[in-house]
Amino acid sequence: MAKPDKTIWIEMLEAAAETYPDDCEADQWNKKLGKSVANANINYLVEHNLVTGLARKRMGDIDSYGNITITSAGLDYVSQDGGLTAELGVVTIRLEAEAIQALVTAQIEMAEATRQEKNLLRQQLQALSKEGHQRLANQLIRLGLEGAPRSIEWLKTLIGS
Repeated sequence: MAKPDKTIWIEMLEAAAETYPDDCEADQWNKKLGKSVANANINYLVEHNLVTGLARKRMGDIDSYGNITITSAGLDYVSQDGGLTAELGVVTIRLEAEAIQALVTAQIEMAEATRQEKNLLRQQLQALSKEGHQRLANQLIRLGLEGAPRSIEWLKTLIGS
């Protein structure tokens, strides 16, 4: 069984965006990639509501997809600015693990600690899982806001309230 591949499903979304609002022929990927790979990627996009498509079934299993149509969510996903989803939806701030590591590593270097303590902290930081980085980021933001004197006044100034 094939697994979805980001480079493939991005190509599919971009092709479907070019034909929007009309359908995009899915058989091109059946020929190019094989039905198993094409189906896995199209099905993944359908499950995430980025495209719609009618599956052709044979003996209860998906044989292939005929045509697909990109949804508004799919269009917004491939647009540079995030489309209306970005304007109307929830603001998501994404901090990559590397960015968090760089910020924390800089603080470790400035800390008053022995070289051995700093090395140990850097090693532990590099060993964190994705969930560990998320918890670390949440705690750092909380501590930063709690520790900042006059944080409410600072936020008002920064946000322009």
